[in-house]
Amino acid sequence: METHEKAARIRLFRNIKQKYMATQLAISERTFRKYEQGNVSIPEDKLAKIAELLEVSLEDLKSDDDRIVLNNTFQHQKGGNGVVVNQSMPETEKELYERILQEKEAIIHRQDEEIRFLKNQLKSEK
Repeated sequence: METHEKAARIRLFRNIKQKYMATQLAISERTFRKYEQGNVSIPEDKLAKIAELLEVSLEDLKSDDDRIVLNNTFQHQKGGNGVVVNQSMPETEKELYERILQEKEAIIHRQDEEIRFLKNQLKSEK
């Protein structure tokens, strides 16, 4: 999983809006969307701020280990001899995946509309 994908998943899980992230990063929402989609490389200073806003370390965000995303989406509480994981995670995880699927479906829908528009443009040029 790429760094931008990890950041997007953690942001979605934590229910943080793109607008908020963009405002905190002093960039436009459009630029932030490009970051999350991987269309534009995220500058190191912005990536550090994203990690801070998502409450993860920059190293974890840049890591090749995809388990970092899951570990950072669990709600942990330090207990007597270890970490206790919030037992409500499966429902929360389900909601995360549903939001991701809805976002992907919206992207596909927009792309389908763009394809139809471009096909019509090509037909009208003939």
